[in-house]
Amino acid sequence: MTMDPARPLSVGAAPRVQLAESPRDDLHVEYMFAECRSVFAGHVGGGVTLDDNQLDPRHDVRRYSHDGYAWGYEGDGAAQLALAILLTVTGQEEAEASCQRFEREVVARFPQGESWTLAAFDVRRWLARASE
Repeated sequence: MTMDPARPLSVGAAPRVQLAESPRDDLHVEYMFAECRSVFAGHVGGGVTLDDNQLDPRHDVRRYSHDGYAWGYEGDGAAQLALAILLTVTGQEEAEASCQRFEREVVARFPQGESWTLAAFDVRRWLARASE
């Protein structure tokens, strides 16, 4: 899969999912479809939610920031946000390995001082592109 690095990530309709051939596969498809519809949202003032629930900053993994999340530039708050988003959609090893690049290429490009949204599916697409 290739993505244009200049094209911003955006929230859109959930992708079409091919129906599974067995009931067991249907459970996996249903989970993946639900995950594709999940949306991260940054709110003016620094709060971040995932599907209307507060996003855990995951200080248990690493504490970049003592002051919460930030976006629109590279820094401690943006790094904490990048890590929290990545840990929501992938494992710890991949999240930590991709954190600085995700901060630079995605979180730093969110409009500073403004609200934003980002689909979990787009984070997965970014991870796939970053690993190519």
